[in-house]
Amino acid sequence: MSAPQDRPSICGLGRTVPGWVLRAGGLVAGGMLVVAVLAGRSTGPFDAAPALVLLLLATAAPGGPLPGLFLVIVAATQLVAAATMEPSQLWRLPLAAALLQAVHTLCALAAGVPVRARLEVATLRRPALRWLAVQAIAAPVILGVGWLAAVRGSAAAVGGSWVVAAGLLAAAVSLLPVLLLRRRAG
Repeated sequence: MSAPQDRPSICGLGRTVPGWVLRAGGLVAGGMLVVAVLAGRSTGPFDAAPALVLLLLATAAPGGPLPGLFLVIVAATQLVAAATMEPSQLWRLPLAAALLQAVHTLCALAAGVPVRARLEVATLRRPALRWLAVQAIAAPVILGVGWLAAVRGSAAAVGGSWVVAAGLLAAAVSLLPVLLLRRRAG
């Protein structure tokens, strides 16, 4: 007797995951983001509570304005904290940027996928490649800008304009891999 073999799928789908996995991934990435941004800056046990409640609402309804509101609030908190960040804490900057993009991507994908749907794993390949391409360029640039800010003093003491210019340059350079991947696909 031979060993049983996997039968081919009737509709040709490959490996699938439930649609709620995207929301769960956004919830996990958002929770890590709140911890990474607010850890060490907290003045009380409930400082993260509003951000966590907003995260729960954003992942429950990813098609609305709540994911964007969550990302803006956390990014603004990170920018304020980055101005006074110690050089030993610079690792938080690329981590926060990667998690911000992960929450944004997962919520955008979850907005178009019903919770009970089955999602083919292969369809997640392109968004994952875009995320990796952006982070491969953005993380060193963010670390470099953070290091310059830490070495030269806070953004307010230096004048801030060069930090804004470097941030805009980092954003432009980070978008380049996405544009190249889309051009190649089209």
